[in-house]
Amino acid sequence: GDGLVVIDIIGDKEITYSTKLACIYHDVAIPDLSAAMFSFNNPLGACPHCSGLGSVYKVEPSLVVPNEDKTLREGAIEAWDTSDSDKESGYYFKLLQAFAKKNKISMDIPYKDLPEDFKDKLMNGSEEILEFDFDSRFGGKRQHKSNFEGILPNLERRYRNSSSNLVKEKIEKYIVQMPCPSCHGARLNDLMLAVKV
Repeated sequence: GDGLVVIDIIGDKEITYSTKLACIYHDVAIPDLSAAMFSFNNPLGACPHCSGLGSVYKVEPSLVVPNEDKTLREGAIEAWDTSDSDKESGYYFKLLQAFAKKNKISMDIPYKDLPEDFKDKLMNGSEEILEFDFDSRFGGKRQHKSNFEGILPNLERRYRNSSSNLVKEKIEKYIVQMPCPSCHGARLNDLMLAVKV
């Protein structure tokens, strides 16, 4: 009644199977199988991480910082385009400046010589709250007060959410295509990949 079948291999071990498409060890059960579940074009079968595409687009840090000899003030973070002197009053320069100050880091140290933990937070984000004023592109001063999002999450969010083709084209220069880390290019979700015939 419990749907379990135990195979006793003489001189070896017992193997337990389930006729109910369930795993007794991992508390996972699959509904009755259908052809749709084995299609990466169908939500039932598609890998949720890459939506069945088999690959994902990620911002590549080495493209974001192509010249590690540059300092933050000189525009080492090329993807944020902060190198021109007139941009020192703009949002991204002020953001970098506030984050460096919060971490007691000079804006005039070559990127390659920055502490690794600071570079990690710079790329991936931090919960540290930053407050600063900046010149809005639309005129006037504005105030920022938030945690530090991180360069990679910022670019990926803007690429994903922006309705501007200009913004997307600009960020595309820093993006690479790679196999999906969840399905490794198989395009199906974990449950379907666990089915063996």
